[in-house]
Amino acid sequence: MILPLEQTFDRIRSHVPGALVTPGAWESVLGAARRLPPALSCAYLECRLGPDAAEVDLGASVMAAERPILLAARPTGLPSSGEEATIWGRVQELARVWTEPASPLHARVPVMWLEFDSGEITRGRLMPSVLLCVDPSLPKGAASPDAIGHGLADCAPSLQAALSALSSEPLAPAARADLHRCFEALPAGGRIVHVGFMVTRRPTVLKLFAAMDREQVLDYLGAIRWPGSLAEAASLVDTLGAGPDTFRVDLTIGETLLPRLGLEFASRRGADPDRRALIDRCVEHGICTPEKRDALISWPGSKREVIPGYARAVRLSRWIDMKIVHRPPEPLEAKAYLGFMLHLSLL
Repeated sequence: MILPLEQTFDRIRSHVPGALVTPGAWESVLGAARRLPPALSCAYLECRLGPDAAEVDLGASVMAAERPILLAARPTGLPSSGEEATIWGRVQELARVWTEPASPLHARVPVMWLEFDSGEITRGRLMPSVLLCVDPSLPKGAASPDAIGHGLADCAPSLQAALSALSSEPLAPAARADLHRCFEALPAGGRIVHVGFMVTRRPTVLKLFAAMDREQVLDYLGAIRWPGSLAEAASLVDTLGAGPDTFRVDLTIGETLLPRLGLEFASRRGADPDRRALIDRCVEHGICTPEKRDALISWPGSKREVIPGYARAVRLSRWIDMKIVHRPPEPLEAKAYLGFMLHLSLL
């Protein structure tokens, strides 16, 4: 059991480093978190690591068991009409489809993330993008990835169901062809882990997160006809991708596949030498400040908490995921995702 997001925010504040989250950014994400339905529990703060980069986005998850709560509740203070109300209507339609046992989403999607950009939450608006986990093996204790199909035929029904709920516009033929190619070109052992729907964009922009081994990345980018520079991608993988054997390739499809490329590194809990080495390389390349590096190193941990009304032990867990974004002609950007949740624990 994971506990409500508002209770988590009440207890995480003392751990949030000011070098990564300014007081103003904290007040914005806290205000957004307090408005969200109680279905959302696990969360992260998305922080930019470069100098003078103070924006902080908010992400929060809905586990499969929490689907009925999301379906029944909307954010507090939501307008009765307008763009914000329309988007939440689509999110709730997706929750309704996800709840139906006959829907392809029901068994395929173990968790959904709602992501809120800093610009919108600073204005007091909750305009989520939706990120679906399409790998049922991903949650801890689930089936092995090898026991589950990860091809286009396995995932397409879920993607179509999600698009139908979230967007009134079908994918353009070129975008659909690129999407299919991203699945069909997956290397041995590779899989699409998450698919994101940026429903505030016109047309809807898709984000794909493909897990694969480091040595498979360049051949995969060539096979999907990625429009960026393979030489620049090779340099990115060689200089900042050293360390973990497997990471996620972050791709973006608008009207077509875009040259934006992200490398996402999911960290192990607790001490992680690869994570520390990656942060140090980001400092060496000027995409992370030393102050933010020190703040990142202090973030991961776990602490027992006492919450009135809960007889069992509660633990506050904190972890980091990292991403390097290549978006020509802009300079490289490093991001950190400060993950946290309150959960019942035996210890």
